Amino acid sequence: MAWPSTPTTTGSGFGSGSGTSIATSGSVAVTAGDLIYVSVCWEGADSVITCSDGGVNTYTQVFGSNLNNGTGNPEPWNQCFRAVAATTTSVTITASYGGGADSRTFRTITVLVFHPDAAGTISLDGTPAGTGGISASIATGNVTTSTQAANCGLAITSYAFYGDDPSSEQINGTAADNITTNNGAEVWMLRYTNGFTGQGAATIGFNNWSAGLATFKIEPVAVAATPIPFVGSFGRSGGRIGRRYPL
Repeated sequence: MAWPSTPTTTGSGFGSGSGTSIATSGSVAVTAGDLIYVSVCWEGADSVITCSDGGVNTYTQVFGSNLNNGTGNPEPWNQCFRAVAATTTSVTITASYGGGADSRTFRTITVLVFHPDAAGTISLDGTPAGTGGISASIATGNVTTSTQAANCGLAITSYAFYGDDPSSEQINGTAADNITTNNGAEVWMLRYTNGFTGQGAATIGFNNWSAGLATFKIEPVAVAATPIPFVGSFGRSGGRIGRRYPL
């Protein structure tokens, strides 16, 4: 059991003018049990972000609050969502600002889908971390993970753009396995086995940025133990003796 070294499927959408939502420009193929990871970035003011694909899957916010650069002019913003695909289908994924009431500019949605090579239970491995700043380097803040079976850990960093494309993308000091770009916004990933305390990082020109790191694990589906059947034997009087023997 392991995660793939690159996303199984990706999808994206971009808007350079004002709009109340942003959607993938076409459908995204998913298989039941896949991890769906959605990064949403925008410029302008803060907003309550929701994510949906028409009711097929339920999306959960990754970060407790929207990530921003932490200054009085806090854009760019970043929030991510996660879901485990409930069925095999194709979906168009949409992020809405303020429930479709807020108009925002320079919007992106970047979708990464990961299909593990065997069925398993997917969950967070550690608490997601994110922050922002105005600097020449990106550092999400640390996430502490646990040791997994070979390549059963998956770390994902999302980056909100503000005019600079990152370089030297890393997670826990290791070069990313794969980088997905979308008009300046980026998402990069790394599989891991050994647990670590580390962060997503990259280099940019001196500028505004926000970024976050989330880590996931996949574990085998628990299989219920098979009960041992009762096989009786008879004594001299013909009565059943209550003993158990394996078949």
